[in-house]
Amino acid sequence: MTTEVENRPLIFLIGVTGFVGGSVFARLRETGKYRFIVLLRDKEKAAKLKSDDVVTIVGDFDDSALISQAAQRADLTIEAASSDYLPEVKAIVEGLTQRHKEGKRSLYIQTSGSQILDEDVRGERPNDFIYNDEDNDKLNSLPVTQPHRHVDTFLVEASLTGSFRLILMCPPTIYGEGMGPKGISAIRSQQVPTMIKAAIKHKKAQQVGRGLSVWSNVNIRDLTLLYNLIVEKLLAGEQIPMNKEGYYFATTGQHTWNELAKNIASHLKRLGVVETEEVQDNQDEASVERAFGDKKAVGYLGSNSRSEGRKGKKNRMGAGPRVYRLLGVC
Repeated sequence: MTTEVENRPLIFLIGVTGFVGGSVFARLRETGKYRFIVLLRDKEKAAKLKSDDVVTIVGDFDDSALISQAAQRADLTIEAASSDYLPEVKAIVEGLTQRHKEGKRSLYIQTSGSQILDEDVRGERPNDFIYNDEDNDKLNSLPVTQPHRHVDTFLVEASLTGSFRLILMCPPTIYGEGMGPKGISAIRSQQVPTMIKAAIKHKKAQQVGRGLSVWSNVNIRDLTLLYNLIVEKLLAGEQIPMNKEGYYFATTGQHTWNELAKNIASHLKRLGVVETEEVQDNQDEASVERAFGDKKAVGYLGSNSRSEGRKGKKNRMGAGPRVYRLLGVC
C-alpha cells in the first residue's frame, strides 16, 4: 500500500551539509510537500538524516553513476553544493537525459552565483551598472572565463536539446544564520564571516584595496523563499522562464566592502575585540592573502557584482520588501 509520503514529489538535493543547500533543504522540508534523496560524504551524518521522507546516499562529486541514478529517479534535482565542478554536473545531466528518454519530465536547479558578473577592480572603484535577470542576451554572452560560467554555459547548451528544464540560481552575497539541520549543515556563509575572522585575527578590520567596489546582498531566509517558490512552480508545471532565459537573481540590498568593513570594526570595537575602527587596505594579492588567508578573496571581496531580480518580482516569486541588518546574524 502506498503511503502519503511516497506520493510526494521526489527531490534529489546535493549540498545538504552546506550553508545554502542545508537551508534550502530545511525550507522545502518544512512544507511537508516533498520527499528527498540527499548526497552526503559522511556516513554518520547520513545515518542521522535518514527518515521516512529522506533517503540518504553516501558518496562524493566523483561518484558519477550514483549521481546519475539519483537524478534519473527524481522529479527535480537541485545542485546547491558546487558551482564549478563540471564532471558532477555532467553526471546529473546524464541522469536527467535518461529520465527524459523514459518519457518523464526532467527538472534541474543549478546554484551558480552572482560572481558570474564580477568586475575585477580590486576594491578601487564602484560600478553604477546593475545587471538584471531579464537581460538574457547579456547574461548568456558573459565570457566563459568568468567564475562559474564554464558550468553555466555547458548547462544552458545542454538544456537546448529539450531533455531537461533548467533554472540557474545566481545569489549575491548571502548573510544570516543557516537554517539546515543542526550538527549536519553549515550555519555560516563565506564572505561576511571571512571578513570578521580576518578582523579578529589581525586585531583590525581588513578590506581589498579601498573597499569601494559594490555587491548586492540577500538574507538566507529570503533566498530560500525564492528557491521554494520556484520549486513549487516547476513541479506544478507552470511556465516560468527556463533554460537560456532561466537566470534568477535574488537581491534585497547592496553594500560596498568598505561599508561592511567599517560596520565590522564598529561592532568588534564595542566588544573589545579590536582597538580601532580604522580599516586596513590591502592593495596586492600577497597582502590580500595575508589578510584573509585566501588569495581568491581579491575576487569575492574586491570586485563589483550588482544584480536585480526582476523575474522573481514579475512572476510573484519575490521574497518581499523585508530588510535585514547586514551584520544582524552572519
